[in-house]
Amino acid sequence: MSLPSQRELSHVNHVGGFRACCDIFVYFHTLGSGRQVPLERNQVTWPGARIKKKKEGLPSNENWNIRGNLVITFDVGFPRGELTSDQKEGAFTR
Repeated sequence: MSLPSQRELSHVNHVGGFRACCDIFVYFHTLGSGRQVPLERNQVTWPGARIKKKKEGLPSNENWNIRGNLVITFDVGFPRGELTSDQKEGAFTR
């Protein structure tokens, strides 16, 4: 495992347990320009899953055209306790 570069930007995205089992499509805003970066994930997302978007991180001090990576870590939340019958039914119809 390599150490993150100085220009690597890290972000934690919180996702519910039901949504983690489906396709995920979200936008991230970049620092500075505020540009929207799309992220699409078409598979099950597990807690701690990491996705790296190349050249979407922090700019270099010497050359603002060179950017590091944006690393997105998924924090998947699962319900605690028991689910109601409506919640159980809704989980399979989404």
